[in-house]
Amino acid sequence: MSKVFRTHTFRFGGEYLRQIAQQRPPFNERGSFGFLAGGGFSALANFVDNFSGASGTAARNFGDPVYRPNLDRVSMFFQDTWKTSESLTLSLGLRYENFGQPANNAFGFPALTLDPTQFLVPNKVDRDNNNFGPSVGFAWSPRFKSGILEKMFGEDKTVWRGGYQISYDTFFNNLLSNIAADSPNALSATTTGTTGRGTANFFPTAIRQRLECLLHSTLRLQCSILTSGTRITNGSPSRCSDSCLGDSSLMRPMSVRSAESCL
Repeated sequence: MSKVFRTHTFRFGGEYLRQIAQQRPPFNERGSFGFLAGGGFSALANFVDNFSGASGTAARNFGDPVYRPNLDRVSMFFQDTWKTSESLTLSLGLRYENFGQPANNAFGFPALTLDPTQFLVPNKVDRDNNNFGPSVGFAWSPRFKSGILEKMFGEDKTVWRGGYQISYDTFFNNLLSNIAADSPNALSATTTGTTGRGTANFFPTAIRQRLECLLHSTLRLQCSILTSGTRITNGSPSRCSDSCLGDSSLMRPMSVRSAESCL
């Protein structure tokens, strides 16, 4: 909207934008296997016989492969254009923008604290509520009637313009993709085959075994934090009870062989 008052032209307005989006981060959700040569066999032969080969790899990300960075964007501005004389016009304005904080709505753990007593509490990212952007500008048309300046610029034939403004941009979604694909919102696991011909029955047991290790390590860490920093070892799983995680069935001890493979 605009309003003219004497030598002033006032402009003001606002905008509201609701962003609804669905993004997929760089996330290896289905897993990937790399079969290599080893033990005197080619990579293809190891693949056919389901051996990893020397240093063959199996990798996968565990977590939510989709996130929704929805946000509400609010913008407002006010500007005064003042025609001080026939040859000089000045402008002064102020703009305010608020993009919300989509990370808080998209993730259960958008921020991480180093305080161990608050490690399992979802921490929020602070909103940026001070995005005020001032702007100033001028337009000057010199009126030289004689001399060298008149020959250079003429009379009402040249306009000098200048200005300065502070602006803000919305969030770059790549930052949110990195949050979605990283701990604690996601876990990544990689298993490397043994020497020689490598690990037998590599597909799909390598990923299953690594997932078991991840769950075991994560539950041990959660229980350690909730029991005032007490370290929970494989030999004392009884400390992780219902009061620790709410489901003692999740804390059943691993087999000795599975536990050793996680070390």
